[in-house]
Amino acid sequence: MNGSAAVSLPVGRLVAAAGATLLALVFSTTSVVAVVWALATLLGLPDILLWIVLAFGLVPVLWTTLWTAGRAWHVEKLLESGSDVDQPIFKLSAYLGKRAVPAEQAQG
Repeated sequence: MNGSAAVSLPVGRLVAAAGATLLALVFSTTSVVAVVWALATLLGLPDILLWIVLAFGLVPVLWTTLWTAGRAWHVEKLLESGSDVDQPIFKLSAYLGKRAVPAEQAQG
């Protein structure tokens, strides 16, 4: 079954991308919560302000998580096809819905 007609399932790509995404989610959430809680405690802000600022802190957490998921999937597709890893593009729409383009085609 080593023929070229065999279809490869992206299980490894999915596991690697999910791991990077969960890592970004946990680290960014922990960072935002720690900073907001420390500032709210230091300044003596009421709990309602703490929760409001935490809600606003979800925006960069979600952006980072979605970007990391798209970038990790893109990189895993490039590595799976034997291409080099390209430079990251720091836009949310850069990797969502984008097909992997080999490095030779991207430069030319």
